[in-house]
Amino acid sequence: MSSPSLRVRLRVAAEDGSDQAQFANRTGWSPKRAAVIICDMWDTHHCVSAANRVAEMAPHLNTVVARIRQMGALIIHSPS
Repeated sequence: MSSPSLRVRLRVAAEDGSDQAQFANRTGWSPKRAAVIICDMWDTHHCVSAANRVAEMAPHLNTVVARIRQMGALIIHSPS
């Protein structure tokens, strides 16, 4: 399974040693070195609109998480 294309912008140390921020662009990534942190995905919630948002978003998130898990990424479930 090939890695998907992803454009990443990194903050790197300045070549001249100054404190000025420099940025570099990179494409490609290793899913086996990545993690997805899923925060506040409750099966129930005291706030009805929050529960409705989660119910709408969950199937889409599940599709993404299943795919990235197949690629070897770590999935972390973290309640608030």
